[in-house]
Amino acid sequence: FFSSRRRHTRLQGDWSSDVCSSDLYENDIMTVENYVAIFRCYTDMSIYILGDKDDNELILAMVLDTIHECFDKVFKHSIERKALINNMTAVILVIDELIDQGIVMATDSATILKRINIKGSLGGVGGAQGDG
Repeated sequence: FFSSRRRHTRLQGDWSSDVCSSDLYENDIMTVENYVAIFRCYTDMSIYILGDKDDNELILAMVLDTIHECFDKVFKHSIERKALINNMTAVILVIDELIDQGIVMATDSATILKRINIKGSLGGVGGAQGDG
């Protein structure tokens, strides 16, 4: 996706500088060079959906909304960095059901959660265990 590690690091710095001064839990958009980023800020982290400059922003926003809805259910309305890191299995399963090789496969959070067998608890996600 990026032509060099150096360029990736520079773009990452451009995206992360003061972007979360807006409302928490609201989608926002920005463009840097030839990329468009739809992002949402949380208490201690941000989630970005990155696309080419020609990608449809509404589709990218729909993907981010679906990720938010799934994470909100999986992590019981507490989407924080520590929770996601401690249960990376759930994060990967949600993204894997949502996107396959860059193609959006589903945007219905209920369908995705059903496929990965979410029962409203972190322990129910593909056998992953939270740290309690």
